Amino acid sequence: MGLLCVVWEILTGQLSSASADVQLRPGMTNVCSFLEVDLVRVRKPCTRARLQMTKFRRADCLHGQADCFEVKPRTVYYTAYEDVLER
Repeated sequence: MGLLCVVWEILTGQLSSASADVQLRPGMTNVCSFLEVDLVRVRKPCTRARLQMTKFRRADCLHGQADCFEVKPRTVYYTAYEDVLER
């Protein structure tokens, strides 16, 4: 049975028992082997830093004064995750 007949039977939905029993194998006519690659999404951690302005109370300040606080930059570290596709 030729390739054209098998394609026609698949398109029309009328597979004969002879063509339904055919197992395709590498090396046969019009059969190509292929490699299927699956990509998997993996979450990779990434540590990052940013500056955050934090209010501190001065040690030499009396309680209740308006200028007892000062703002200083502070480095804050956090973990972000990025999705990466791997084989």
